[in-house]
Amino acid sequence: MKPRRNFQEEERLISLLLEISSLENGRFIPTGDPLIWLCEKTPELISIGYEIFGQDTLVNYKIRKDVPQLKLEVSSNIDWFDLKANVNFGSEKVELNSFFNALKNNESYIKLSDGTIGVIPKKWLSKLAGVAGFLNKDKDNNLKASNTQIQIIESLLDISSSKKIDKKYEEIRNKFKKFREIKDFELPKGLNGELRPYQKIGYDWLHFLREFSFGGCLADDMGLGKTVQVLSLLLYEKEEGNMKRPSLIVVPTSLVFNWAAEIQKFTPSLSFYIHHGHGRLKNMPKILERKNDLIITTYGTLRNDVSLFNKEEFYYTILV
Repeated sequence: MKPRRNFQEEERLISLLLEISSLENGRFIPTGDPLIWLCEKTPELISIGYEIFGQDTLVNYKIRKDVPQLKLEVSSNIDWFDLKANVNFGSEKVELNSFFNALKNNESYIKLSDGTIGVIPKKWLSKLAGVAGFLNKDKDNNLKASNTQIQIIESLLDISSSKKIDKKYEEIRNKFKKFREIKDFELPKGLNGELRPYQKIGYDWLHFLREFSFGGCLADDMGLGKTVQVLSLLLYEKEEGNMKRPSLIVVPTSLVFNWAAEIQKFTPSLSFYIHHGHGRLKNMPKILERKNDLIITTYGTLRNDVSLFNKEEFYYTILV
């Protein structure tokens, strides 16, 4: 019995081949870099029903058939996450620097130590190409991600065959999933005065940063009340009983007394110590004994007294 040809399907398959090759003397010839073609196009052809022969006999390009496996462990630190990752193509372990460099450069393959070539799945590239390079590494070559890079971590977890996360990361992840908009927060009871509508927006945004443990930059023209927005947040935190240690405020020398005046005017219940000038204290325990809510210093003084401050933890560190 003679099989019936499906001309419509044949035309579809031929048009697909013409997208990734050229027709010469009745043969379809791959176009572009042969290695990239093997890594990117043959999986596409296999997925639509083509059978590929001869890959095992290639001399210059030994393509591994193993699908890569990523094992990821996420543990939380103060304001970043430690990521322990292992990538394997079968029994062949991939050096992490090489792997993330390939992702960063949007490369579809990686050369392995045994001379073979591992194909990076399209899903991995679509999720991580262009962003993997933003992750930092510590001295032991372990990956680190800040709280603001949680989406990169989620992308890594999505492609991981084995994953482990700690309780704190799970809490932050759930908080992000539930987030819909910046909340409207009450002003502190001890605030002398009212915030203008645009200042209230900035104040609520500062609360959003606090809630998600983000750093941030409150930027506006001079004289539009950034100081009172920050002081309102600090006073709110004091009234809620959250401020268990002082906050450090670093300002240009010309603004030291401006900040002091703003505190006395708008948030007089915030106590402060100005660490500046020849009479300043030279001992951190004595500074902390004062039990002030705020420590105000200048950039020059901080540089000179860095040994006093570099081992101390503050509730907030605010750079003006």
